[in-house]
Amino acid sequence: MSSIDNINEDNEEIVLLATALSDVEVLLFEGILRENDIPYLKKSKDSGQVMGFIMGFSLYGCDFYVESSRFEEAASLLEAYTTEIDTNEAEDE
Repeated sequence: MSSIDNINEDNEEIVLLATALSDVEVLLFEGILRENDIPYLKKSKDSGQVMGFIMGFSLYGCDFYVESSRFEEAASLLEAYTTEIDTNEAEDE
């Protein structure tokens, strides 16, 4: 249900949520947003798709957009993910 098809049905403002810098982050962000039924749009920056094909990752990243009414919820979910990653990396050191 969380996809481009049902975003902005109420003509609500779309805002930038985050930029994923790797294919792994793209998949994780998509999973988090879908799991929480948050509609989103994603857009690769400039020649990022070409670089991703050649190098295996994009130098430019992929932007994720959400409706402004869902921004706080989505941002807190992604922040919880990044905080958990940082905590796990610190424990490993």
